Amino acid sequence: MKIQKFLKTPLTLGSFLVVILATLLINTLLNSEFLEQGNYQISNQASIQKGSNQETFLVTKVIDGDTIEIEGSTRVRYIGIDTPETVDPNRPVGCFGKEASSKNSELVLNKRVKLVKDVSETDRYGRLLRYVYIDDIFVNDYLVAEGYAKASTYAPDVKYSEQFVNSERKAREEKKGLWSGACEIKPQTSSVTPNYVAPSVAPAPAIGGGAPVTQNSTTSNEVASGGVVKKSSTGICHAPGTTYYSKTKNFIPYDNVQDCLDSGGRLPLR
Repeated sequence: MKIQKFLKTPLTLGSFLVVILATLLINTLLNSEFLEQGNYQISNQASIQKGSNQETFLVTKVIDGDTIEIEGSTRVRYIGIDTPETVDPNRPVGCFGKEASSKNSELVLNKRVKLVKDVSETDRYGRLLRYVYIDDIFVNDYLVAEGYAKASTYAPDVKYSEQFVNSERKAREEKKGLWSGACEIKPQTSSVTPNYVAPSVAPAPAIGGGAPVTQNSTTSNEVASGGVVKKSSTGICHAPGTTYYSKTKNFIPYDNVQDCLDSGGRLPLR
């Protein structure tokens, strides 16, 4: 009876205003457009995938800048990025590799992270392929945006490939981390990738019935001399004259194919 009597009691103007203000405050907090750490800003939509699996996992070990180990000794490779080498016994420690590994540790070690799958479950080494989130930070993108990693996307896991390319471009422009000048590649006597020959052009039809004119295929260095090499959002290095060069609109430019490959890119299949 008391509850029914309370429900029938009209709200005072003061009570009504309190309800309205509380509703507005909650709305503002839930729909905040940007979350920030230092100079790195992430859109709410990009960093928190609504409806995705909210289960978290404890990071027990950081292998390097783009690989971690979670509870159960399961290794996880970050999708779409590549940091300089630090643990391969057959390769020298890469410039800015230790810094990338240290930053990764700072972000996730001994903390619980959310792992989000794209298309592939694992890579060829059996490591889980995942986008990694810690609190409100999209770790994969953060490392690229702050200059600790390069964009390096392999199909079919391309959901954020364009975002990573844009983050790398901005990091380059702002000369962060890898792009600060500390890791400048020394001039090379030749930038030709061994055993790589650009696709040859089909023989042109003869004029007046003569023999067809054949255009010689060129090396990657010769092809690149006519313009920039484009590293696409999927990490493929397109040199001038190759099949998809003119169709590649969103790209990071390089002076030659070798520089593109050194940045984590790969050659096109055709």
